[in-house]
Amino acid sequence: MLSSDFLILGLPPAAAAVCGVLVVLHFNRKKKRRRDLRLAAGQSKLLGDYIFERMALLDQYEVGLREEADRSLDKLQIALIDRQAHLLNYEDLAILQRYKLEIQESSARDLAIHPSPRETSQPKAPPPPPSTRNELEDQLLEKINQLNAPSRKPGRPRA
Repeated sequence: MLSSDFLILGLPPAAAAVCGVLVVLHFNRKKKRRRDLRLAAGQSKLLGDYIFERMALLDQYEVGLREEADRSLDKLQIALIDRQAHLLNYEDLAILQRYKLEIQESSARDLAIHPSPRETSQPKAPPPPPSTRNELEDQLLEKINQLNAPSRKPGRPRA
C-alpha cells in the first residue's frame, strides 16, 4: 500500500519539480545566449569603428608617400625573387659538383683496379743522336731536300 500511495502522491510533485528545474535551465541558457549575442554585436561594432578610424588615418597620408611605399615593396619583392633564383643556381651548382666528384672518385677506383694499357707501357726512347758530324750534316741535308722537293713545280728548264 505504501508503494502505491508513494506513486500516486509522490510522483506528480517530483515530476513537477524536475520540469521546473528544466524550464529554469532553459531560460538561463536562453538568457546567456542573448547576452553573448549582445556582447558579440557590441564588439563587432567597436572593431568596425576602429577599422574605420584606421582607414581614415591611412587616407590622410600623402599619395606620394604611399606610391613610394608601393615602389619600395615592389623592389623588395623583385630582390627576393632574384635571391631565390641565385640560391637555386647555387644549389644546382653544388649538386653538379657533387656529381662530378662522384664520377671522378668512381673513375679513380676503376683505374686503381684496372690500370689502362697506356699507363703500363714503357715510354719510347728517342732515337740515338748521330755519332759524327758528317752523319748529322747528311741527315740535315736530307730533311732540307725532302722539304724542298715537293714545293718545286715542274716548269721550263732554265738555260
